[in-house]
Amino acid sequence: MTIFGCKEENPEPVIIDYRSVTVIWRGNPNLDLCGFFCKIDEIDYKPINEEFFGSEFKISRDTIVEMKYKDLKRDISYSCGDGYPVNIKGIEVLDIR
Repeated sequence: MTIFGCKEENPEPVIIDYRSVTVIWRGNPNLDLCGFFCKIDEIDYKPINEEFFGSEFKISRDTIVEMKYKDLKRDISYSCGDGYPVNIKGIEVLDIR
């Protein structure tokens, strides 16, 4: 008897209640820089809604916040600098406090 398993291709996004997140600004994406990243448990994520962050986050040091977000459970693609697409885990920011 042979049993085949299926790998779930598109797992459902999961809403994560407020937790500590480091917001990192890596420069204006309109100038071929990388925009915002969020570090959660030592893993880098790229927010799909970077416009959520105001100018107070566009600083040279990292900012630690309490964030509610949706873990998209999939990689997203972005380009910066050399223009080659990079895949990274994606999140959607829902709230910051």
